[in-house]
Amino acid sequence: NAFTPGRHGSTFGGNPLGARTACTVLDIMRSQDLPGHVTRIGDFLFEGFRARLEADPRVMDIRGRGLMVGIELDRDVNQLKIDALGKGVLLNVTRDTVVRLLPPLIIDQAQAEQIVETVCSLIESLD
Repeated sequence: NAFTPGRHGSTFGGNPLGARTACTVLDIMRSQDLPGHVTRIGDFLFEGFRARLEADPRVMDIRGRGLMVGIELDRDVNQLKIDALGKGVLLNVTRDTVVRLLPPLIIDQAQAEQIVETVCSLIESLD
């Protein structure tokens, strides 16, 4: 009696292909140690941002976990989305003052270095 037609739906629920795909993704995450990779690259990002931006009076906070990073500033930074995209870095701005980064789990060291350099340079160049 819990479910009646039209009360529950799922695109991939119970689908053997969907279930096998999910298992394969988990196997790859384990075999490539993606959790460890995320920790290492995430630590690199936070250390890089803190080293370059911590003393900047415009930077209110640098926070996040793993690869999720938020850099809060004391001003509107929406223009940084466009400026960063022009330099090959995709970022978002939330609440007008927070630069939000959510890189993919497979980000490599060179890409992380590019993100730190680009984002820090853009923030340092703010008026």
